[in-house]
Amino acid sequence: MSKRSRRLLIGAGILAAAFLVLVACVALFVHVDRYKSSIESAVSETLGMEFKVRGKVSLGLLPRPRLTLADIHLSKGKTDILWADDLQASLRWIPFLLHQTLSIDGISLEHPTIRIEQSPQTSRTSQTSHGQVSDQDTTSRPGTMSRISVLRGDVTYVDRTSGRSVLAGNLDLRLTDISWHHSTALQPLTLLKSLGFHGTLHVATLQLGTFKASDLSCGIKNEAGLLQLDPTAIVLFGGTSRGSLTLDLTGSSPRIRLVQAASQIDLTQVFPVRIFSGTAQASLDVEGTGSDQQAITKTLKGRAAFRSEHITINSLNIDGLIADYNRTQNFSLIDLGALVIAGPFAPLVTKGVDFSRLAVFGRMGNGKSEIRRVVSDWTIVDGIAQTKDVAFTTPKNAVAFRGDFDFVNGRYVHFFVATVDQQGCAQVKREVSGPLGHPHVEGPGSASLGPFKTAFQNTKKLFQSQKCDLFYSGSAIQ
Repeated sequence: MSKRSRRLLIGAGILAAAFLVLVACVALFVHVDRYKSSIESAVSETLGMEFKVRGKVSLGLLPRPRLTLADIHLSKGKTDILWADDLQASLRWIPFLLHQTLSIDGISLEHPTIRIEQSPQTSRTSQTSHGQVSDQDTTSRPGTMSRISVLRGDVTYVDRTSGRSVLAGNLDLRLTDISWHHSTALQPLTLLKSLGFHGTLHVATLQLGTFKASDLSCGIKNEAGLLQLDPTAIVLFGGTSRGSLTLDLTGSSPRIRLVQAASQIDLTQVFPVRIFSGTAQASLDVEGTGSDQQAITKTLKGRAAFRSEHITINSLNIDGLIADYNRTQNFSLIDLGALVIAGPFAPLVTKGVDFSRLAVFGRMGNGKSEIRRVVSDWTIVDGIAQTKDVAFTTPKNAVAFRGDFDFVNGRYVHFFVATVDQQGCAQVKREVSGPLGHPHVEGPGSASLGPFKTAFQNTKKLFQSQKCDLFYSGSAIQ
């Protein structure tokens, strides 16, 4: 070994020894408890909430300095917003060693519980009468952090005004390269505009109202108010759905876009009344603009589709029900059709309707029947879903639908249902109005063959020259 190499090695050893001595001195003489009140004050002032450390504050130095805050609580007024077993804050070495300044480079939360409640009172206190940010909001300064992680967290969001709730269980969030710019308000959407980060998210259980899913995993990225969850994968009704979610805050009003494609949906898990069995596929590509659910729904546009083959219906004779409809125009068929064509979207658009009270379920008995094919393609414009190709077929019959559905009010608009022949000609056609869960039929039925089918079966040829009321030309009967 050359003299120069030996000198470098000796120098490195001396520096390492000096570093260890410095670390030991810091460990002996720095009393971290004195930082407790300053940490509480700094976090409280920054967030505009009360931050308390009810446990001990401890300091670890290797492999890098870190503070551990045990039993932390964040509250606003009398409401607890966040509490966790402990919070670990990684510190930057140079400010800590030279100035004993706590410059945080990373944060890790272990098993936190986060509860956010939205109410008319909280909405009003966040703004003044002129719509400006209230005095409780503070200014955040630009900064950066290397990482933020939330491990085994439970998150609850409740909107007291609308009754909506979101529950996320066993959540793991890992973000890196975090940066934020100057911001004069601490509202969530305002903060997102100032943040930059990327990372991953995994949620073991997810519940939106009565809608349940599991094993959500996605990449997550935010750049100057453009938040993207892409790609996303989630277990939904026993199947797997993949796609993306984008929240764009760069314009004058928030814009959200959801793209999902689901396969192997188990229909027994879709409906509260479990008479359907089989699998299905569904896709959704929609976007809307607005600051609340109603505004987003009014501007909703895009496409939705549902496909299934060989659905088994327990305790219901579907062909008998259709035959009865052709004779009597009993609208219990419309109840069933509404559920079939909505598929996995039915629990979302019925808004909590009690399925067991639908007229069709009063016709249940013994045995099984089959729906051979369901095709349900919709185009959505300004919150109105318009039929594109919507029908289902059984071994003996075909039923088709045409018209619009108003998502904002949950009602049929100029909507018609008809039994059709193999050429798509209407046999019995009726107009439907009212909500999806409780529709009613308006006006007399029109028929080319339906009501007279039994009486004139032997003279069917007499009717072949009758003009066809072409109602359906989609893929279900091809």
